[in-house]
Amino acid sequence: MEDRLVFLEILRYLRPGDTINIDGKTEWWKFWVKIAHWGIRFFQKKLFGSLNNWRDTHTMLYFDNDHIFSVEPPKTKYCKVKDLAGLDISIYRYTGKKISKKGLEVMKDAADKMIGTKYDRGQLLSIAFNQILGYPYKEKNYMFDFGSKYKVCSVGNGVCYRAFTKAFKLPKLFSKINPVFADDLHKKYHDKVSKRGWDVENYYPALFANSHMFDDEFILMLRIKDNQVVYRNKYTP
Repeated sequence: MEDRLVFLEILRYLRPGDTINIDGKTEWWKFWVKIAHWGIRFFQKKLFGSLNNWRDTHTMLYFDNDHIFSVEPPKTKYCKVKDLAGLDISIYRYTGKKISKKGLEVMKDAADKMIGTKYDRGQLLSIAFNQILGYPYKEKNYMFDFGSKYKVCSVGNGVCYRAFTKAFKLPKLFSKINPVFADDLHKKYHDKVSKRGWDVENYYPALFANSHMFDDEFILMLRIKDNQVVYRNKYTP
C-alpha cells in the first residue's frame, strides 16, 4: 500500500485519547536499543504468554496531530503524527466512559506536567504520584528486573489515564482481572496484581494490547505492519 494511503488510514482512525503502541525496530548497530527491546519483550512474553501480544516496545498517547505524548530518551516530549510514518503501530481506544473535552483536558494537564522530564523511572514516578495523582511516592528497592528501566513510556500513559479515571470516579485501568487469566497472572506476578488492581508503576507497553486479560478496557482500532494495514476495526470511525 502506498505510504500516503497508509498515513491517511492512520489519520482516519486516530481520536483524541487513543493509545498508540509501537512494535519497535532498529538498526543492528544500535545495540543498546536492541537490548532494551529484548528486555521489554522478554518480560512481556513471560507475563502475557506467547499467544498474546508481547512485541510492543513503546506506548504513546494521542491528543491531536501535533501533540502525541511520548516518554522517551532523553526527555519526555510531544511528537507529531507525521513521526508515525513507516512505523509498525497499533491504535487502541478506551472502551469505558467516553472521554469528553473535560476528560481530555485532565489527561493533557497530566501529560504537560511530565513534558521535559528526563527518561528516569524515579523522577517520572515522583512527579506522577506527588504532583498529578495526589499521593506520595517513594522510590522502592526492586530486585533486578531487566524490564523495569525501559517501561517508563507506558507508565506515563497510564498516569494520564489514572488522572482521568480519578477525576471522574471511574475504576482505574486493569483493576478487574478476567477470571480466565486470574490464576496465571497471580502466579507469575502476584506482587503486581492485587485487590487494588494493576499498579501504575508496573505498566508495560503490551498491557494496553492485552486488556482482554482484564476488563477489555481497550479495543484495537487499526494495526499497521511493514507499511501495510493488517487490521481495521469493522466499526469504522
